[in-house]
Amino acid sequence: MENIFKPMDDKTSLHILVYNQLKELIISGKLKPGERLMEYEIAEKLNISKTPIREAIRELSKEGLVIHESRRKLTVVDFTEKDIREILTLRAELESIAVSLAIPRFTSEDYQELEKRIEELHQREDQKDFIDVRRIDIERIHSFLVGMSGNTRLVQMWKVLASQMMVLFQVVELKSKNHGYSTENHRMLIKMMKNGDIKQASDFLKNHILRNLESIILEYSHNREET
Repeated sequence: MENIFKPMDDKTSLHILVYNQLKELIISGKLKPGERLMEYEIAEKLNISKTPIREAIRELSKEGLVIHESRRKLTVVDFTEKDIREILTLRAELESIAVSLAIPRFTSEDYQELEKRIEELHQREDQKDFIDVRRIDIERIHSFLVGMSGNTRLVQMWKVLASQMMVLFQVVELKSKNHGYSTENHRMLIKMMKNGDIKQASDFLKNHILRNLESIILEYSHNREET
């Protein structure tokens, strides 16, 4: 394995640092879907013991980013068609519920913050910074919407799916520039929210997430076959 790891210099919470670094490498695609993870090899490259690595991998397993294929074999998650359908349909349902809970809680300041984040997305689209587009879309816009639901358990469930979505889109976005989450769609969603039409906004968001489901499945499978 190429040494893509950064030196560890903080001994106070080593497993958290390892977790953050591994998660970033997985989400960025530097550790690819299906790639095997060797604890001893990672420990050697980071010059640390295997204990914090095991703890970090345990957390990543809970998020569905690392898979235990057998007692000794660990791999970065790779998705089947069934996995992709489950991830997107569950995400659509959770965000549909989240926006219905969030609308009554939104203030004018909250709308200003959301519009600011959508403007960030628009700028990245103009710059054709497609990887950052996905990050802003999920981590800045949809995360904000879900967080405004005020439902702690819903937020926790969504975060697990969001991490898996980032891995999924890293593969899909290698060749595709066809973004389903356009700036205009987000602006339309805000308009519905401001009008207080909970059902319309909820249905719109669900369709927004699901509309590219089939093309995502096809492209993911195609790109994985070529890697």
